[in-house]
Amino acid sequence: MPSDEFGLRCTVPILQKKLPERYHRVRALDYDANLHLLATLSHSYDPATERFAVPSRSQAASLSLWDSSAFRLKRTFRLPHHEENVSLARNQDMHLYANGSQNHITFLDERDKQVTSIPAPDHQLNPGVRSLSFYEDILTIGGGRGKVAFYDIRAFKYLERNSFTDQPWSVCYLCAGRGYLRQDLTYMEHYTGQSLPENAVYTHCYDSSHRRLFTAGGPHQAGLFGNYAAIWQ
Repeated sequence: MPSDEFGLRCTVPILQKKLPERYHRVRALDYDANLHLLATLSHSYDPATERFAVPSRSQAASLSLWDSSAFRLKRTFRLPHHEENVSLARNQDMHLYANGSQNHITFLDERDKQVTSIPAPDHQLNPGVRSLSFYEDILTIGGGRGKVAFYDIRAFKYLERNSFTDQPWSVCYLCAGRGYLRQDLTYMEHYTGQSLPENAVYTHCYDSSHRRLFTAGGPHQAGLFGNYAAIWQ
């Protein structure tokens, strides 16, 4: 097979599966190789207006589970929150999925089909949950304005800290730094004289020891170009 300029071999799909037309875009995937289980997060989309449709009951954003060995649809969950569904993670031991939307995190138990939601951390200021990952009982959450939070799924609460003895406990955050932002014409016209936009945490992962966390992303605002990466220990 031909190779590209980086020396990577190009392949073609062995099998393709097209979702129903109402699920115009697949926003996230999760694959369990042991169970041959593929999860797809999809959302209604109107290509004429280039906007996500306000879903009716039959058009709600959905999480679908597929048997990847036969590419057969096993089950579909309708999601209760429809805006900015772009992140997905799975806890293999608990058979639990987490889905991040604009203002909520939704948990889906694939065994008993239970669907529950909690408010996203700092949801009034944070434009969407952008990345999720599980490690044992802790869900790590990357936000749209540069904050990383942690949720204990057994204690049903966000991890907290108390910075001052006379202040109440608050959600523990890691906060992204400035990174790189291209100061082009869009920036000059709309952001000159303002504080620099926060970097959304679009992806994150732990190393094998689970003692170091890698986070990366860039500006959330449309039209801005930049990037950010950090390692936390």
